[in-house]
Amino acid sequence: MSLEDDPQIVDPATPIICGACGAQLLGAKFCPECAAPLAPAPPACEDCGHQPEVLTNFCPECGTKMPLIG
Repeated sequence: MSLEDDPQIVDPATPIICGACGAQLLGAKFCPECAAPLAPAPPACEDCGHQPEVLTNFCPECGTKMPLIG
């Protein structure tokens, strides 16, 4: 089974930020600090490298189409 087959599998290289307490982790499904379920961070812009806080279709810094998740 791969990341493409199961969206519940978290890519261990994708940074994860806990929405409840703000801890930044790698490769976890639940925050070890507060036990909240975690979601992968939105991808960075491939053109300028900006890391948006929420998933967007276009980069808010340069207007480039953002990469898709999953």
